[in-house]
Amino acid sequence: IDGSTDTISATSTTAIGVGQTWQTVTRALNTTYTNTTGRPIMIAVSTTQVSVGTHTFTVGGVQIFNFNASDVGEGGVYSAIIPAGATYVLGGTATIRTVSELR
Repeated sequence: IDGSTDTISATSTTAIGVGQTWQTVTRALNTTYTNTTGRPIMIAVSTTQVSVGTHTFTVGGVQIFNFNASDVGEGGVYSAIIPAGATYVLGGTATIRTVSELR
C-alpha cells in the first residue's frame, strides 16, 4: 500500500437529471398524462385557487398531494418524480400557474 487514493466513478446515462433539461409545459386540469420518455422525469407545479375547492396530484394512481383551499387565492407548490411509463393527473378546481418538467 503506497497511500494513494483511487477514485471510482460511474454515471448512468439514464439517471434522472443526466442529459435532461427543465422545460415549461402546458397541462390541463383533470387530464391524464403519461411519461413516454422511457426515463423518469421530475415535475414541478404551482397552482392558485380562484374559488373554494381542492388541488390534487396523482401519480400512477396514487394521490400524493391533496390540498383543500378555504379561501380564494390560496395556492400550492408541489413536485414529484414520474417513473417511466407512469401516468399523472393534476386535479381539482385550482388554476394552474406553471408546470415545468425535467425531461
